Amino acid sequence: MVKNNPTYRTNLALSLYNLAYLIDDDPKQQEEAEQSYREALAIYKDLAKDNPNYNDDIAGILFNIARLIIKNPKRSAEAEQTYQEALATYKELAKTDPAYSNDIADTLNNLALIIAKDPSRKEEAEQNYQEALTIYKDLAKTDSYYDADIARTTYNHALLIAKDTKRSAEAEQSYREALAIYRDLAKTAPNYSKDIAKVLNNLGLLIAKDPTRKEEAEQSYREALAIYRDLAENNPDVFQARVERVLNNLNELKAKDSTWTYLLKQVFF
Repeated sequence: MVKNNPTYRTNLALSLYNLAYLIDDDPKQQEEAEQSYREALAIYKDLAKDNPNYNDDIAGILFNIARLIIKNPKRSAEAEQTYQEALATYKELAKTDPAYSNDIADTLNNLALIIAKDPSRKEEAEQNYQEALTIYKDLAKTDSYYDADIARTTYNHALLIAKDTKRSAEAEQSYREALAIYRDLAKTAPNYSKDIAKVLNNLGLLIAKDPTRKEEAEQSYREALAIYRDLAENNPDVFQARVERVLNNLNELKAKDSTWTYLLKQVFF
């Protein structure tokens, strides 16, 4: 039968995957997207029994399913398991093709984001970040494309260790490393300005813990605020909430300043 033909089934799986990838950003179509991904996955897994070349497709779909279902907090464990399966597949593929190292790093980074939510697994999350970072830095030696991945992973690692008061200096250094990369990227890709603001806000939160560095923290908040306010002019649905978040951080920093409430209203509203 035609439907049992490997070429037909490959094309069907590819069509299902493409459909899922096209619609998985739409909250209203995520259920349909997941179903399409899983149908494609089942076909590829069956095809891989006779042709291991399909393991590449299997890993990619697993990664995308995990990326999709992690949006539901109740499915974190399922998302982690799916990422773990994708990671194992990518690591197996990388044994004969080092080009899969970036997929390994991407999966490690996303896994760490899930694991980091459990305080008892902090070391495991950090290990994943460090492994991903090592891969990205190696790749960036010959391809600056991976600079953004370095910044993202360095920032995520900083967020993780910033919760440990004994590692504040290390966290600050990581924030500043990520910030420097994002500033450089923004010179040619202004879209990275939102990442600059994100790092500045969290850097401000970290610095503000030191009473002697309030002015420095305020400077970080103000720069983040300026960026978010500019972004909110064209996209208020996304960035207005961030403007308010930074303003709240500023307000907490200046709470003991009797003139702050007045200045806050005059300057920012």
